Parts: sequence; structure tokens; C-alpha cells
Amino acid sequence: MKNIILFCAGFWGDIAYYKLRKDRNIIFFVDNDVKKVGKRQHDIEIINVEKLKQIYDDQFMDVIICSQYFDEIAKQLYGIGIEKYYVILDGFLIPNARIESTDNDTVDNEPYFMDSHDKTSILFVQNTACIRTHKIANALKKCGWKICLAYSVASPEQSNGEYEKIYDGIYAIHTINQFIEFVERSNFDYIHCSNEPDLLTLISTQTKKVIIHDCHDLSSSYRSMSPEEMFIEFAANKNSNGVIYTTEGIRKEALKKFNLPVEKTFVLENLISTELVPSKRYEKISSSDYELHCVYEGGVVPYDRESHRYFEEIWTRLAIEGVHVHFYTNCERGYCSYLESLHERIHYEGNFSSKRLAEEMTKYDVGLCVLNVTEKNRQYLEYASPNKIQEYVNAGIPVAVGSITSQKEFVESNGFGREIDLGGNIFQQLVEISKIKIEDNILHKRGLTLESKIPHLINFYNTCKNRSFIDKGKL
Repeated sequence: MKNIILFCAGFWGDIAYYKLRKDRNIIFFVDNDVKKVGKRQHDIEIINVEKLKQIYDDQFMDVIICSQYFDEIAKQLYGIGIEKYYVILDGFLIPNARIESTDNDTVDNEPYFMDSHDKTSILFVQNTACIRTHKIANALKKCGWKICLAYSVASPEQSNGEYEKIYDGIYAIHTINQFIEFVERSNFDYIHCSNEPDLLTLISTQTKKVIIHDCHDLSSSYRSMSPEEMFIEFAANKNSNGVIYTTEGIRKEALKKFNLPVEKTFVLENLISTELVPSKRYEKISSSDYELHCVYEGGVVPYDRESHRYFEEIWTRLAIEGVHVHFYTNCERGYCSYLESLHERIHYEGNFSSKRLAEEMTKYDVGLCVLNVTEKNRQYLEYASPNKIQEYVNAGIPVAVGSITSQKEFVESNGFGREIDLGGNIFQQLVEISKIKIEDNILHKRGLTLESKIPHLINFYNTCKNRSFIDKGKL
């Protein structure tokens, strides 16, 4: 086993460390940032290029470039006589032209085989497993299924540690051929692939397994895509045995766009799991300071005024009107600090586990689903699943929505909240919304939880499996 040197002690260096540490001996990080050199990352020394030149031995060491600037770093390596290296791109290890392929490298665990086949088994595949994937996996595990996960970028240990215990096996994807071989040699009943990227689904369809593509949202409906990306999206939706969408609107768009048979598709909204119902509720902040406190949880996008998650102007407007905006996000800390600096009533509260977050949000008056709506993203938002709204309702707080018709109809028909007019008296509108009472466990009572949909999802899996046998018979 060769020793590993990771070039770049940043985000992708961390990704490579967590993926490889169980199978490889990582001896150094290398970085061009003089401020990092001499420090330790994961208790591993960070060295500079000069020291790398002194200690490198191609018989016993492999260098992995962990940076988007790999071309420049490759030139550095050539300059000190290192001609063999790997690059980690989107979680995949790619060898350079002068190193023999790692397609037969068995750095990963042995293919998964159950001792007996008395339980249904499923492999979830995603670059970094999201909360939706974890919730579906957990619900199926409660039904007695064997649950495993394969990832190409970050493991649950890095991204959502609270969900790591769900899985009976967690496997890192290093190369495309290695992943295909792993899947082919396993005895999983189903391979459930979540976007993005759709590339992992497309790779999975090269196996003889039953492939379910959990599309989430159609990327082509809200952003510009290259011809290659459009082909991958098309092939992932077209070639899978079954496709899952998050709303009926997205399914209708996909049926038309990809000419799919409706029986090959299924709608599974981004619903709350009953496990996330708060076990305790906090006293409202407003009960002590008599001011209005709203909360936002979810993604925040810096600088992109076309993104529906660009909030600088909206939150500043609310704050000026006398509203406190508290936000929870995993966005980069520096930008969160910048958002706080816009006004004294904007407060960054951190990034918590889903269960903890549900409890934290009980202390606020109103949940904010007032997004940055543009002509470019409006159609996508009309189709999008109102999962953020449900998370606020789960915490027992009413919801303020913006000008998206589908969201307005959802909250008003269910008595969960109202639309606010940003051109009117914002403070008074939010005060009125804060008076709406949300009944305890209302989502469960109305069948708006993930668990209520799982029997239908299992039936869809079985339908896809039966269809795949018929299709293979035709071949």
C-alpha cells in the first residue's frame, strides 16, 4: 500500500482525506499558502513544495491534487520532477496520462452481500447524501430493509453525522469502473440514485440492476446547461427503470420533455419525517422583548441576484421595517457575517442538525419563505416542493410566503400562513401572520409526512423491478 500526499489543504483536501483515510496512509498535506505551511490538518503536517521535492519517492508515494487549479499544480509537480499524480474531480480519482489506470484498484470495501436474502436491500447513491436521501433511507430501514450508501464526494460523517448510523454499509466511490464493478457484484435489489449530478445515475444504468432516479428538481428548468449536461439529464431520466419527482408539476414537465410513460414515474414530495417533530418547545423571544422575530432556514446564495436564495435586499428591507430576521444555514461563515453586518436586526444563528433545528425554530413568531423571485426562476419555484414551509409548520410556527402562487395556495388552503406584499406594510402583515395558530402534529394528522408515502414508494419500487424483468425478457 502506497503512502498518500494530498496537495491542497482546503475543501477538496478534506474530501480526499475522509474518503481515503481508512484505506490509505495519508502522510502529508501540501499547500502553496505560506500561512498554512507548518500547521497540522487532521493531525497531519502541512508542508510546502520544496519539502515535497525532498521527501518524494515514486515507489512508495502517490500525490493527489485536491484543487480546481490542478493544471497549475501539475506544472509545479513537473517542475520538481514528479510526473505521476492523481486529480480528485467531483469526488472521482482521475490518474494523469503518465500513471497506469486505477480501474482495478480495490481500495474500497468488498461488494455487499447479505448473509441471507430474507430482507429487501437497497443502495442509495449520491455525491453527498442530502437530508431527503437520509429520510427515505431511514423510513425504509424501519420497514425492515437493508440500507446502504455509496458516495463520490462527502460521507455522512462530514455532512450529516446524525444520519450515519442509518446505514448497514457506507462505501466511497473512487473510480467509475470500480463503482460499476462493485454494483454488478453485489446483490442489491434496488439502486436509488439521487441527483445532482445526474452523472451517477447514468453510470449506474450501465449495470444490470434496477435503477431508480430520484430526480429532485429538473436542473434544466432553472439554470443554463451545457449540451453535455443536457444529454446526461435526458439519459438519466430516460434510461432508469423508474424516476421520482418532488412535485406533480415537475413530473408533468418531465413527461413532456423526455417522453416518459407515466407509469415509470412517481411523485414523492419533500415531506417531514415524524422523527423531526420537536420533542420540546422554547418560549418565544418576542414574549420577553415584545419585538417581532422571524426565521429562515436553508440555503443562502451570495452575490447572485438571479438566485431565489439571494436575500440581501429582502432581509435588509424587513429589518428596516422593524422585523428581526434570524437565519440558519450551512453557507460559508464569512458571507453569513456579511449578511449580519447589513443591519442590527439580521442575526446568523448557526447550522444545526435537523432535529435540533426543529426545536430551535419554535422560539420564533413566523417562518420566512419569501424568496428572491425573478422572471428567470419563477417557473421553477411554482413547481418546487414546499418543503421549507412544512419544516416551519412542523416547528409550530405560521409561514409568510412571497408571490409564488403554488406556495400561497398551499399555505392558505391549509391554514398555515399567508402571502405578504413587500410593497405594503410589511411589519403589520407579519404581525397578523404571527397570530395564526398551528395545531400540534398537524402534518401527521393530514397525511403530510414521509412515512405516509412509504407504502406507495415501496409499491413503485416493486413495479419498476417487475418492469425491468419484462424489458430484459424482450431483449
